[in-house]
Amino acid sequence: MTSEATVINPEFRDDRVLALLSPANVLKLPLFKERLPEVFPGVDVIAPRGVEHMHEIVERSKSTHRLVLAVGGDGTLHQALRRLCLANQVLGVLPSGTGNDVARVLGFPKNIKDRIRRLAAMRALPTDFGTLNRRRFINSGGFGIDSHVLNTMRQGKGFIARNYNAAFINTLFRLPGFKGRVRFDGGDCADSFFWILAMNTPNIGGGTLIAPRAELDDGKLDLLLVRETSRLDLLKFFPAALRGAHLKLPPVVFAQVAEANVTLEEPVEYIALDGELVYCGKREIEIKAQQGLRFLR
Repeated sequence: MTSEATVINPEFRDDRVLALLSPANVLKLPLFKERLPEVFPGVDVIAPRGVEHMHEIVERSKSTHRLVLAVGGDGTLHQALRRLCLANQVLGVLPSGTGNDVARVLGFPKNIKDRIRRLAAMRALPTDFGTLNRRRFINSGGFGIDSHVLNTMRQGKGFIARNYNAAFINTLFRLPGFKGRVRFDGGDCADSFFWILAMNTPNIGGGTLIAPRAELDDGKLDLLLVRETSRLDLLKFFPAALRGAHLKLPPVVFAQVAEANVTLEEPVEYIALDGELVYCGKREIEIKAQQGLRFLR
């Protein structure tokens, strides 16, 4: 069956567009240079040398390119958001990565050429994002289970290095807890935790339905606190998390919040933002839902 012809996105017909390729997509550069102009006539397709180079390119584009399109997964989208000019620019994603958790809620088809065609029908709409100690994220921000699993993936090899759920199982029985207090809209929880997580979309780790009620434009983040429990119980709860049926389980505290403030007994070394490990070293953590982003969806 032949797919429909690609059409121009009418909102960006006359605008310059910056398409930034993740390192994993460099070999597809000719494809994107050929097909993306069919949707965005003024597109510049660039493969940055690394994260810092990407940041430089985005910062220089704030007065020249109205749309910044991340071609990759959640990590590429995250790095583009970090330097995006919210006043002047729109953010978009063409999913071509391993996680693609944000893209899961946007209705993209599986085939990359069909995904490019899908961009033609998308519009710049007001969209929430989050901050954790003022660092932006669009999908997930937190620490505990997530940051330890990402560290396992970073240090691992083969399947564990590529698969979030496999890395979770590998990490589980050496997972440390941490003590702290979390104050949030209508709640106050002091305990020992395995995970403190704020979500802007339902999925994490390549499709785990960790926050089934989350929405991109409700002005809230979905806050999940996972209290410390036995590792065996945590393993038993894992299948429920995969299908989004875990919010009422005993170790889980769930709330939809505009803001949460965390005070820890010991500094947290790393936080996880959109699947990216970021050094923290702080005891005080401020999590906020933010507005002002226009996102292609």
